[in-house]
Amino acid sequence: IKDRARPINRVGRRLERFLATIKASTVLLCLLQIRPEVSGLISSMATCCGGELGAAGWILCCLVNTYDDELRSIGLRCFSAYMDRAAPGEDAMLTVVRSDQAGVSLSSEHSLENSNPLLPFTPSRMLASNRLTSTISTVGRGLAAIGNNTALSQIMPASKVSVKVVYKLLWHLLKCHRDRSGNSTHAALLQILLEDGELMHSSISSVDEFVIQDDALCCGFTIKMEIADASALSLGSYSGEALRQTPAISTVLLLLRFFPLYWREQWLRVLFEVCQSSRSNVKILLSCSQWQPPLFHLVSDIVEEMATKCSMSESSSESERDRRSDISSSFNICFKLYGSVLGHCFRHGGEQSLQILEQAASLQRTCVNGQEVLTLILGHLLADLNSFGTIETPVGASMDVADDRNRSLKQSARMVTNAIMAHAEKDGFDTVSAVKQWRCLRHLTAIVDAVVTKSGFGVADLFDYRNQHASSLDVLSGGLYGIRLSESVIDGMTAEEYASVLAQSSPTKRDQRDQRERDLYRQTCVSLAAQALSLLDSFIFPASLDASLPVSQLHGLALVRSSEPRLGVSQGPILASLVRLSLVLLSHLEPSSVKFLQCCSRLRCLLHWMLEL
Repeated sequence: IKDRARPINRVGRRLERFLATIKASTVLLCLLQIRPEVSGLISSMATCCGGELGAAGWILCCLVNTYDDELRSIGLRCFSAYMDRAAPGEDAMLTVVRSDQAGVSLSSEHSLENSNPLLPFTPSRMLASNRLTSTISTVGRGLAAIGNNTALSQIMPASKVSVKVVYKLLWHLLKCHRDRSGNSTHAALLQILLEDGELMHSSISSVDEFVIQDDALCCGFTIKMEIADASALSLGSYSGEALRQTPAISTVLLLLRFFPLYWREQWLRVLFEVCQSSRSNVKILLSCSQWQPPLFHLVSDIVEEMATKCSMSESSSESERDRRSDISSSFNICFKLYGSVLGHCFRHGGEQSLQILEQAASLQRTCVNGQEVLTLILGHLLADLNSFGTIETPVGASMDVADDRNRSLKQSARMVTNAIMAHAEKDGFDTVSAVKQWRCLRHLTAIVDAVVTKSGFGVADLFDYRNQHASSLDVLSGGLYGIRLSESVIDGMTAEEYASVLAQSSPTKRDQRDQRERDLYRQTCVSLAAQALSLLDSFIFPASLDASLPVSQLHGLALVRSSEPRLGVSQGPILASLVRLSLVLLSHLEPSSVKFLQCCSRLRCLLHWMLEL
């Protein structure tokens, strides 16, 4: 098909063949979705296709790998229903049968004659089985051959053949048909991800739901084709739905990079609303072993698109304006989703939180703009922690704090301080958990300090007069002789703010790479340093302790004198990182502003502790 946007013209026998295919696929979908399960259905399909893996490959290659959007949506729902029954677990192994045993059932001890006593052995059944086996595409036969004595078995032995391999094939096919996918395909993908509820129905309770009486023939029956119609379910608001524990989540995350702008923005909105509505959905998303790399690469692509959009001249065409709007919306939603998921993982504490942060920091080496992306991600993570605290609140508590956005953070700091000072469990939080919480905060501060220093804002760079800005008015923030930050909680950088930062990069300095990068990171690094220091203020200077008492001074000194062993001793204790971040704010903030005065007061106390050490 040369023109992908043109609908397929079907007339005559071609149309009849297509309608018959739709009806046959609908019957297969209904048989797979009916509850209780049809006896012998899975084993019969495995017998015809040479094994459970061959049956899954046949569904993908014959029903999903098609140019028609409606048939592809039916194939996706058939594949999901089949995988739920054949291999419900992500690491479950699928039965593999050699190609020379295509006529043998799942167990090699039983022949085709006694594989299913309800179906008598006939030559027509053997002929149908051979024909169906021969129609499986090369990809399906290749999957069925994995684990046998072939060259492919050297790459992937039989012990590695699992559900992940089949979903990898699903990702490849959907990626090939991404430009042809419409409402039906995306609605079917949505039904695969979400649990059954008021909007989602992936099971049938009886045959009467899809076999109804025919209006034309008084004694005849017909198939209710509305069951296969998934186009009516659009990507709308699904804040109350629940995610399923399925490997398809990783498949959708991998596909987000390749979807068109409109569908990418819609999928990001759905994932963000679902994760914001329930913590269990975030836990299911975190259970995917490879959730962070595709999301990081997606953010990298969006940032690159933003940079390309800002470098181009303004266009008045409606299509260009829609494209810019979709990119900006994807930028905001994707960073909020990434920050909220990292914040949820951080609130659980422990070794997993440290590994997630280290993985995010290591992924910057896989992208050209990785350092810039990591800086923006850390800003949204710190904004989430400042808004919702560092300790997970009870399930019954509200996740939104409208009257005081720092209330959750102050409550987290109070619990950590009380547990450390009492050396026992207090307010449901013990000393071991408090130490783990502070360890995560110390590790996060070390990463932020390293990112800010690498961006060209080290102590030596701050005192270099060649790096100073002589402008009396900061164009981006409106500050006088410095950057003006918000007096309340500092949010992560939005698409509009990032576009303004890119626009302020002077074209005359494009050859001066170091200076241009410094101008690009100036606003983001200052905001990042202010967010990190504001986050730690609640723990180092807790409101539950009287600042005039010596115990409060000893408490803060004990916290800041420790170092992060996972990153070595090159950065020194956390006190050195706090001083470096304070100097960044002192040299770039607007004089006499609220944040500037807070920074001066904090730096005075930090220098006093440094002299004591």
